Parts: sequence; C-alpha cells; structure tokens
Amino acid sequence: MKRVLSLFTKIVGLLIVFLVIMPAAFAQRPEIKDISKVKGSMDDIVQLKGSFFGNDATKLVVFFGATPAAILQATDQLLEVKVPSGATYQDISVTRFSGVTGLTGYYREPFFLSFGGAAGIDPANFGSQTDYPAGVPVAQGLYDLCMCDFDGDSKPDIAAARDNNSFLLVLSNSSTPGSLNMSGTFNISLGTRSLQVKCGDLNGDGKPDIVATEKGTGDNVFFLRNTSIGPGAISFAKTQIPLTGKTPNRIEIADLDLDGKPEVILTSQATNSVIVLVNTTPNITTLSFSATPITIPLPDWKSTDGLAVEDLNGDFLPEIVTNQFITNTDLYVIQNNSAPGAVTMSPALTLPVGNTVKNLKIGDLDGDGRSDIAFTQLSPSSNLGIFLNTSTSGTLSFGSLKTFLTDTNPWGIDFGDLDGDGKADIVAPSITKKSLTILNNTSTPGNLSFTTLLKATDYINRHVAIGDVDGDGKPDIAFTSIDDNNLNIPASKVSIFRNHACMIPKVTPEGPLNVCSGFPLTLTSTNGGATTFEWLNATTSTTTPGTYQFSPTVTGDYSVTATSEGGSCKTTSNVVKVTISASAVAGNPDPQSNGPVCIGNTMNLVVNNDLGAGFSYEWTGPENYTGSGVNPTPVANFQLQNAGVYTLNTKAASGCVARIDPILVKAVDIPDFKVSYSGSALICLPSAKTLSVYPAVTVPTDFTIQWYEKTAGLLPGATSTTLSKNVSGEYYYTATSANPSCPVAQSASAVITVVAPPVVNFTLPASACKGEEVSFTDQSTSDPAAPVIYAWDFGDTKTSSDKNPKHVFTTAAGFTVKLTVAYTGNACPASASKPITITAAPDLFITNAENTFDVCPESSLVLGVNDTFTSYLWSTGETSATITVHEAGDYTVDVVATNGCKLKAEQAIGGLPAPTVTATATPEEIDEGASAQLTAEGLLDFSWTPTETLSDPSIANPVATPLASTTYTVTGKGGNGCSGSATVQLKVRGEAIVNKLLPGNFFSPNGDAVSPFWMVGKIDEYPQCEVTIYDDKGVKVYNSKPYQNNWDGTFNGKRLPDGVYYYIIRCEGEESMPRSGSITLLR
Repeated sequence: MKRVLSLFTKIVGLLIVFLVIMPAAFAQRPEIKDISKVKGSMDDIVQLKGSFFGNDATKLVVFFGATPAAILQATDQLLEVKVPSGATYQDISVTRFSGVTGLTGYYREPFFLSFGGAAGIDPANFGSQTDYPAGVPVAQGLYDLCMCDFDGDSKPDIAAARDNNSFLLVLSNSSTPGSLNMSGTFNISLGTRSLQVKCGDLNGDGKPDIVATEKGTGDNVFFLRNTSIGPGAISFAKTQIPLTGKTPNRIEIADLDLDGKPEVILTSQATNSVIVLVNTTPNITTLSFSATPITIPLPDWKSTDGLAVEDLNGDFLPEIVTNQFITNTDLYVIQNNSAPGAVTMSPALTLPVGNTVKNLKIGDLDGDGRSDIAFTQLSPSSNLGIFLNTSTSGTLSFGSLKTFLTDTNPWGIDFGDLDGDGKADIVAPSITKKSLTILNNTSTPGNLSFTTLLKATDYINRHVAIGDVDGDGKPDIAFTSIDDNNLNIPASKVSIFRNHACMIPKVTPEGPLNVCSGFPLTLTSTNGGATTFEWLNATTSTTTPGTYQFSPTVTGDYSVTATSEGGSCKTTSNVVKVTISASAVAGNPDPQSNGPVCIGNTMNLVVNNDLGAGFSYEWTGPENYTGSGVNPTPVANFQLQNAGVYTLNTKAASGCVARIDPILVKAVDIPDFKVSYSGSALICLPSAKTLSVYPAVTVPTDFTIQWYEKTAGLLPGATSTTLSKNVSGEYYYTATSANPSCPVAQSASAVITVVAPPVVNFTLPASACKGEEVSFTDQSTSDPAAPVIYAWDFGDTKTSSDKNPKHVFTTAAGFTVKLTVAYTGNACPASASKPITITAAPDLFITNAENTFDVCPESSLVLGVNDTFTSYLWSTGETSATITVHEAGDYTVDVVATNGCKLKAEQAIGGLPAPTVTATATPEEIDEGASAQLTAEGLLDFSWTPTETLSDPSIANPVATPLASTTYTVTGKGGNGCSGSATVQLKVRGEAIVNKLLPGNFFSPNGDAVSPFWMVGKIDEYPQCEVTIYDDKGVKVYNSKPYQNNWDGTFNGKRLPDGVYYYIIRCEGEESMPRSGSITLLR
C-alpha cells in the first residue's frame, strides 16, 4: 500500500514546509546536488535537490539539454519539474535570475529521455529520410549541427555550420507530434565559412546561444548571443574572438570553475593545447570572455581534435577529454581541480588507443552510475571504442579499451535511448558510406554489449544529434548529409529519421491499491504525443476514453491501451488492481518533523494528532523510506538526499487508505566552505591578498566566521567574510551555523606565499639576418620559492614561452623584443624590452616538386630548398641539397647563404592513412562458364589483376568469367592520393582443371617436324597451371608456369637421353589435386 500514497503530493491541504539550506545567499549559483532519476519519459516528474534555487519559479529556467522543462514547484532546496519531450542526452541545468544577472548550475551526470518501449531496434522503426532545407541539393559544405530551443517554444531547433558558405544555417522547429516540419530557415551571416557549432546558454538569460569555429585561416571563434523574442522569431547578435595560430576546432560549453558562468572549451588543430575562454559576462544583456584565454598544454602532442567535457569522478567538476588531430593517437583525460574564479587542471591521464580518433562522447553506457568515454575511430579499422569508467570519488581510473565494429569511417557520435528500454544507444554516421551505424545497447553494469545495425541514408554523412524533434516523446535522429566531393554529389542537408517505435504504457502506482471511498486516487500512464488512451476496468468490462491519467471510482482491475503512429502502434499496459471501500472520514493527523535537520543528525517524524482506535499510520519518503505508527523509525545520519516529501498514509480499520498528508522536511546543509581569492596564490610585495569566504554567507544572520592561520592559530578580530593579508601562511576559517544543532564547519585552507617580484633582463644580438635562427638568453632574477613562467613577444606577432627561445624573423626591419617574467598564475609580472635589427637575406623555405607535404604509407617525398646555398644541414643529419623522407614529422634545414647569413627553415610533413579498400564478388561462387560481378570501394582509380578473365580491369566493377577459382587483386589511389589494395577470391564450381587437360604420352624431338615438343592439350586455356618434369631418378629436368607446349626434351641446353620421364601438373586453387603421368621420349 505504500506505493499508492506516494502519488498524492499535490492534494488540497498540502502542508508545505520549505527546505532551507544555509547560507541562502542570493547571488550564489544554483547547485543541483541530487536528482530523483537520470532517465524518464515525457511528462515524468523529476525532483532536483540542492541549494540556492530560490522560491520563485518565474525566476528560474530548467533545461534538460536542448529544451526547457515545466517547473511544478520551487523551493530553495527542491524543484519538481516535468521531463520535456525534447530532452537530450546532457546534464540538467538550473538558471536563476537576479535582476540583470543569471547564474547556472549543472548536475554531474547526463539525463536522457526513455519512452518505455520494447528492447531491440529495427531499422524499420525509423521513417523515411526527411531533408532540410527543402529543394535541390546545393554543395554548401554542411558540416556540423547542434540542437537547442532557440525561440522558447519548447521545441528543439537546429543550427548547422557550413564550410563552403559564409552563413550559419538555423532551422526553426514547427513540428507537431507525428509530423516533422523544420521549414523555417534562418541564414545567420558570419562573413566567412564555419566548421563546428555548439549551443548553450552562455550569459544566464535562459536562452541558448551559439558558438562556431571558423573554417580556414582566420582562426576566429564566433559567438551568437540569442536575441530571439518568441516562437519563430529567431535572431542573434554576433561577436567574435580571434585565436591566431590556434586553428580552433571542436567546442564544448561547461562551467569548469563552478562560478555559475559556463566556459567555452576548444581544441586546437595547430597547437598541443586545449583552449579555455573564461566566461566574464556581467549581465544577461551582453556576452564577454577573459582577454587572455587559458591554455592547457599537452606535452609531446602536436595538436588536439576531439573533445568531450563531463564530470568523471563524481566531484561535480567536469573533466576534459581530448585526442590529437589526424595522426594515430591516444586519449588524454585532464582532471579538473578548479575553484570559483580559478580554473586549475591536473596533468593529463593517458588512455592508450593508438588509432585515428575523431569524435568523443561521455555518458553512462553500462548503467553503473559512472560516465564512460566513447569515441569513433577511422583507422586502421573502423570501429567505436569505449573506456568503462572505474573511478572512485576524486580518483580517475578506467578499464581496458573495448571496441565495436561500425560501418567504414565513422565520424560523429551521439547517445539516446532509441528503443525506450532505459539504456543509452549510440549512433555514428559514416563519411564514406550512405549509412548510420546504430549500436543498440544491451549492456549490464560492468559489461559492455551492443547489437550493431545499419540504417541506410540518401547521402554520406558526418555529425549526428539525437532528440525528439516532433514532440511525440520518442528521440529522433538528426544528422548532416554532406557533399561527396570525390564523386561530385551535392547534399548539404540536415536530415532526420523520425522514430516510429511503439511506446508500451506503464501505469503507476502498480498496486494492488485499497482506498476508501471519496479518496482522490489517480492512475498515471506513460505519456506520448499524438497518442490516444482508452482505460479498461476488466472487472466491469467498462472502457473509458481519456488521457494518460485516470481517476477510478469503482473497484476493478484497470489497464490502459495506448494507440499511436496512425494506429500501427496499439499497446496495453500492466493491470492495476483497485479496491474502493466504504469507511468513516478521517480527521487531520497533523504530521510533524523535528526539522530543519542538520546534515549528519537524526530526523524524527511524529503524528501530532493521533486519531485513535480505528486508524493506523504508514509513512513513505525519499530514499525508499518506510515507517509506521505515531513515531516511525528515525532517519539517522540525515543527508540531503533524505530531504524532501514524507507522506503520512492514514488507514481506516478496514485497511483502506482514508487520507494522505505530505510534509516537506527541512534540511540544513553546511556548504563545503573554501577560501577564495582572485589570481595567483602568490603575493607580490608590497601588495596584499584579499581572502574571501566561499560560498558567500550572511554574517551573523546565518553564520559567524573566525579566521585562522595554521601556525599562528586564531587571528583576533578576523571575523568578517574577507581577510586581507601580506604575510605567507596557510589560512582557513570556521563557520558556525545559526542553527545550534549543526556542527561547526571548517573550510579548506589556502596557502598564500609572499614573494619578491622578478627583475627582468636578457641578452640578444644587436642584429641578425632575415631567416636566421636568433637565440635569446634569459638573465632575469626571481624568487626561488615560486615557479617562473616566461612570455616572449618578438615584435612580429610571434611569441614563445621558453626560458631561452630561438626565433626566426621573416622580415627585414627593426623589432622590439619584450620579455615578461611572472610566477605561476601570472603573478607579479615584470617586463623588459630591447631592440634588434634584422637585415635582408635570401628567402629560405623547404620545397617539394609536387608542392605536397603529406606522405603516404610506404611512400616518400623529396625535400629541397628554394635557392642555392653554400652548405646544408638537415635535421636528419644529411648535408645534401635534397633529402628523401619516408615518415611524417617536423623537418628542418640550416643553410649558409653566400653573404654569410645562417638561415633556418622548418616544414611539417603530415602522415596520410592508406585508403580503406574493400573488394567483393557477387556471387562469391559460380559455376564453370558463368560470370560474377566484382566491386571495389575506397579508391578513385582501379587496376585489377589477373586481367585475362575480366571485362575491364580499369573500372570499379568489372565482370569476371574465370574458368577456375581465382584470387583477384585491385589496387589504386584513394581520395588523399595514397595507394591501397584489396583482394577477393572468386570460386568456380565444376570439374578439376587437370582433368580437362590432354597430356601426350610420347614425343620425338629429332629435328623433323613430327612431334618436336611434348604437348598438353587445352593447357593454353589455363595459365594458372604449372608443369614439372622429372627423370627416372627423380631429378627435376623442367619447370614452367604457364606451360606453352614448348619442352623439346632438353635440360640446361643439353639433349636428354631417350627414355621414360614423369610429369606433375598443378593448377592454382587445386594444388591438392595434381595430375601426374609418364612421357616416352624417343628420337
């Protein structure tokens, strides 16, 4: 019966006691510390527990990924919201407005939509491909896409980047359940081509903004601040930030330092770093980022490419996962140790892969509550890799790599529950095949398992986004159909497969239920768009059309039938047994608690007004709490997840439920106090550092504060929320709650170090040649207690962070070289500048005759220079004017010009993968005399061997008519110019070849025209046959393949004596069935 009464939390007379987390500082970001479920169907109720939500739902926006949720109830500690149909596989976020500012908090684990279907995916579950914009395809370079509700109508719109068009595409969603409509098209001018795109609220106004990276050499990041004013009225205000020399690529949006303002994280295809643009937006009417991006270096790497950001160890701080660009790579997991206002990362953890990785996605794939890492791999084999997360609190660890086959060249990746079985499935498009690979998830905790199927598409594809586009509560698949530049097939469409899978309704509470007459019982079914519901009381054989909710008034066995997809889906729920009994009316038992309860203390419940004999009491609550009686079992070690609605179920003597009374129990959650400060932990004399209490508290209303230094102890008079110090030490504070039952909290400490500022000096030559490698030597002095960082500015837009760098100037002119020396965190910066004159010299650069600087496997490039010099020294050690290289890498050459200038040039040589080539025969086995169709894919030109039995050996699909089983090999060049090959065997059924041959048993090579050669009839038709001849002593005297009927009885040019000789004939594919016999040689 306890399951009955957990439903009735919204009846008339609900006693509401607000949960209170102290401190309740108004400017604090919302914190989601727990959620009641991580998956659910459309219109399911989800409770968000945390702090700093406030009590005004009109000042809150809750997003389930792409779309906002309806807020049913809001208190400072608890939100009740409905799952939107457009929920996507992302972290739930809560944004709270305060005047003109908005701060956002995120949960640590993604939520996903699960509609309650039958396990298993059939490609027929998806409708025909629908493409947007409508019309004839035009090659505009559609590349990436993202899904967000831009205009506030609770429907996910789509934005798409185009690398052959200067406009970003935005599709406005006006679909209705069961019918797609993305015909509203907006072209947002960027002024240049775009490559990647991401959407999310950056300025806290509750509207998703757009971030895009530039395609080409501009290295810009574009920000489109959402200025839309309502459904269908989509608009943006554009700004941009240049990241010169970085080639920014993939984008993620995440709050790295938990200050309520999400950062923009980017990979860099030109440097060995991840770039973080720190969000400094002051209000909801603008958008801004720190002037200097944070660069997270990855030693020994040359670039970064794929990117995913998600909490991997349960501390609510999102980690960064990335890989290198193009080359075979591993994964780097960068642990986040940030604090509000200070983004700090640990050295990266390497996960070995060794293949070409493209894109990453993080989420819980085995259902153990920990987010795993999945990624697509292009070579050497096409598959999807997964590292299972085995991390414990604060410590990162992962299982060994597991791989699952996909179609060739998978690129993008996304998660979503496509069959409604409660497990996240995976979709990966192919950039060379017209297909999507769908991995249907059948995993269990600790064990990965997938069923792979392919969904055919009309074009080749690249990126994918999973989400319910039409509002029927089932996630659809949206993807970019891309131009096939190799075959000149335009596409550039956002394509959608609508999900036609059937929802199987589940009715709750599941019963059996026994309620007293007049009790407001409501049965609730799984909901779905464009779905009709018919309720059945099997006991009375009564059917009632209605909605997904039903209130029974008579006893019976109840179920509901849901009909959707135009009648093709008609499914029936579980049966709930309902008994409605007559009973006396119960008075108000007045349930109470001893709240607010401090975290860690004991919570007690009590029936304050016992109704006496004839009534009994049952209690239910969070974390599966159950109790009975006037004084039910206490909750010891009360935690935040124990806070929430506790329900008192009052039963009449007959056992029926007479009434329910929910009570919302308070909690006092002492925050994890920290010491916050701006900038570095170093104090540069004579300055002082201001330390602050974090999170902000109200003193003395909520807490009293006392500051300490670890060695000196209590600091007299230091009782405010800030402390200014210019003395080294380890500082912390205690916070005493105004609630006397709560323990005194001690903050984490902050170590502050006072240092002397650097004194900057360096040496450089007064002059040098253009193109010469110039050495700079640091001679600065600094405080030995602090690590030093160097920032050189050579005056020609180039920089270095080395202590003693070398630099090549490419222009003859005067330059001012500036060195800035600071301590870690850019503390105590000091600078010095000196001039240098660069004189004219011959230009030097590394050349290649074909003007290409990428090398294929088992190939080579000849490198030279653009002019003649007196000497050469290559990084390979060679001293010739040209060298031949076989591997990718960075190559340099030092030369001396005729005027004595010592010049240096560098050239990066990229490694190209061999094309993935497949060769097939249809059918794989034929009868003798029949033909088969050979087909090769993955090449631009084709050369088949052996050629004799092919219709045309230079095309992709020749017809083969072999007389015997034959292995065919196709070779050619792929789209990147590299050679590749594949083989296929075509088997021929029929009589063995050797049995068709007609070997002679006599010949007379005596110089006349009669039988001068040993003849084997029909052997000229079978060049794959080999003839070997032995004398009577077993000595091999002849061998030939093919045999051309030309043995004249000689061995090594000498005539053999008359006699009997023996032959063996073997044919390819039939080596186990040779033919043998004897020959008489008679002259």
